[in-house]
Amino acid sequence: LGQALGMARAALGKGGVKSSARAAARKHLQRAATLAQLPLHKDLVRRLSLLANYVDQFWATLDRVVRGFQGGEELQYKDSIILVREKPTDELKIRYKGLNLSHRLNQLPPGIVMAIANHGFDETQPVNQVLKGAFLVVHPTSSEAMIADARRWWEEAANNDVEIGDLTKVIDDDYLLKSPTPTE
Repeated sequence: LGQALGMARAALGKGGVKSSARAAARKHLQRAATLAQLPLHKDLVRRLSLLANYVDQFWATLDRVVRGFQGGEELQYKDSIILVREKPTDELKIRYKGLNLSHRLNQLPPGIVMAIANHGFDETQPVNQVLKGAFLVVHPTSSEAMIADARRWWEEAANNDVEIGDLTKVIDDDYLLKSPTPTE
């Protein structure tokens, strides 16, 4: 069970709009669901499944934003601007700090992904904070500060009537599933 959950969590972080890894994550989650017996284990599967749903929604929304780019969009990134040079096909061609760069859409660095999300997601919809947080939580290179942002966004969304239940626990869920020690 722990292995299936761990593999599902890792696969969710292998990104891009059309990711075969996320399909693999679903298979690992299905396997985990059949193995989960204890309420604690079922909760782990439920939370990770919810996270997977939000990650899928994140990528679908990001894809709509990117597909809407015509070239010329300016994305705020750190203390600078990323200029989208042309309408994306399977690559995003940008100009950043005087450099012309090109990234395959399925291999965008997380900072650029977040710049796109911050540019194109409707910030008046609290659920979009949940989606952005889901991306950060599963991305393998997210920093502690990014994870803290995700946690804060989820809490703000919950305070704005987005039903996320105990999703924030997925950040710290441990899939090693050590056996409980017997009490004397």
